[in-house]
Amino acid sequence: MRVRLLVGIALSGVLLQFIGRSQIARASARASGGYALLIFVGIAATAFAAASAVFKWVRRRSGFNLVALLASLVVFAGLGFYGLYLPWIHPAIADVRRPRMAWLDAVVAIVGREPRHEVYELPPGFRGWVVITLENSDCPPLDVRDGVTYFHVGADGTVCTSGREPAGAYVAKYIYVDEPRTELKESAWGAGGMIWGESTAVMDLSGLKISRHYFFVGSEKDFRAGPAHPL
Repeated sequence: MRVRLLVGIALSGVLLQFIGRSQIARASARASGGYALLIFVGIAATAFAAASAVFKWVRRRSGFNLVALLASLVVFAGLGFYGLYLPWIHPAIADVRRPRMAWLDAVVAIVGREPRHEVYELPPGFRGWVVITLENSDCPPLDVRDGVTYFHVGADGTVCTSGREPAGAYVAKYIYVDEPRTELKESAWGAGGMIWGESTAVMDLSGLKISRHYFFVGSEKDFRAGPAHPL
């Protein structure tokens, strides 16, 4: 494959990633799905161009197609993993703030998929771990209204439901059920968020498999200094 073509593919991939990451944080839910797809395609294109270049260079140096193929696969997998993993580890770095191109939202929303919506209703002023038990037949079904799933957190920070949480992407809101229904901010480290440590685990209790979802409510300082994960 010609050098100019590889350079063009690599630059196109970088451009797609820049566009996606600069817009996704402030786009609508459906448009954010389209921007996520742009980021994925951009990562794949950049990794492919780099892997192809490595393949050509190693094959020319060593003369062995198998060695060149293995080297290119390592580069492709490494760049792909890094490109997908980096935003999860350093979201503040991965989120490019400028420029904002709101006119693109309508275009990418065509290929974006509307994620499901979840609302976590918390007692006013609640701080600490929230434990949500799913798929427990002794508990009420999920509260789903107009396509939105509501979780009503008790004063002790627990929720129990017989329903199963659907797979796939979702948009979550965390709200104190006070009079103004104060929404809690979810953010990267150092950005003033109030929601931390989200995780899901499947537990085997006396032969019965139960899924549990966890997250911590409080300041970053509270989270770092507070009690360990409830698992």
